[in-house]
Amino acid sequence: WGKVFYLADKLRELARGRDCVWFLFLDGDAFVREFDVPLPVFLAGLGRRYRLRSDVGAIFTKEQDLDMGSGLRSSMRGYSAEIPWLNTGVYFVQANRNGRILMNAWEAAARSAGPFLQNNWPGEQGVLTEMVNPGTYPSAHVELSPRPRRRLNFTLAAVDLVEFNSPWGRFAVHFWSHHDYLREAAFWDGLVRLRLNGPKELAENYYRMIQTIEVWGPTAAATGGAARVPKRRATRRKPSGGAST
Repeated sequence: WGKVFYLADKLRELARGRDCVWFLFLDGDAFVREFDVPLPVFLAGLGRRYRLRSDVGAIFTKEQDLDMGSGLRSSMRGYSAEIPWLNTGVYFVQANRNGRILMNAWEAAARSAGPFLQNNWPGEQGVLTEMVNPGTYPSAHVELSPRPRRRLNFTLAAVDLVEFNSPWGRFAVHFWSHHDYLREAAFWDGLVRLRLNGPKELAENYYRMIQTIEVWGPTAAATGGAARVPKRRATRRKPSGGAST
């Protein structure tokens, strides 16, 4: 749920400006494979292929059965989409009015989802799927005011999961828990493609990466009450070569 609070908060911050147009969210078990494809080019291609409105608030992928009768399921660890989830492991959100409507509604749903969905899978994914497509997963139904609910179907688009959100994704890949055995090989493959697979290259880029980390906590507006924001932490290298926090 942290990603929902974070993006809803950021979209509110950007409501009056145009500093950022799109957010790309990726879970920790996902990464961009086509790193040399500019994001505007990729999004323009999606828009043409799926006839997306320019003011779409978000783009998700819908889980589906990829075995089209060729017997592939046996090589996919028996993967079958029993529920057409709107998978929340990788998605795009546009910093516009529709994006804010969607994220504000999703954020509000978090507060009334109940302890199980607040702390267990399918959590935010189940709630989003049921919000947008009522009846898909009734166990995740939450009460929303009529106006936001009527607009939700117009705030987002759902595209094929091979576009950017699955182990078979083109632009980005997501090795969700059902295919966790593929993660190590896939991440090494990605590092080799970037030529960052040597110890020195890994260490240098890891250090560079952790300098960009920002600790964030939800605001009181996001949680519906008081919220303690974690202290900012930054890692610095000691003169001796060690690291201190």
